[in-house]
Amino acid sequence: METWQTVPEVSQAQDDSKYASYLKAHHLSHLTISGYFAATGNTAAWTPLAGGVVFISPTLLNTSSPKVNQGTLLHEMLHEVYGIDYTDVMKTLQTYDPSAGINPKGPSEQITTWMIRNCVSGKGNQ
Repeated sequence: METWQTVPEVSQAQDDSKYASYLKAHHLSHLTISGYFAATGNTAAWTPLAGGVVFISPTLLNTSSPKVNQGTLLHEMLHEVYGIDYTDVMKTLQTYDPSAGINPKGPSEQITTWMIRNCVSGKGNQ
């Protein structure tokens, strides 16, 4: 039996709006957590803005790599702690580490990759 925390109304409305076509195509009125993971297709973790929680898809989290899991959680914690979206995180990392080659218009996986390289596998963890 799966148990999910309730997504706050702000995040629910935000995601219902973002995935309106998905909801209509699947005859849904609100997006559940499992519905969000189904709509995005390849999302391993999700932190709704103003949500106060991190959700993890057990089917997509890379259990064969502890470093990837740690990088993913650090990535999601940036969203949760600072309340900022992917683009803002990537812009901040690009400013902080210009040599990283982060493209704020690119995929969010860049954040996880940066976290793995600089926080999980960084000098302090060797």
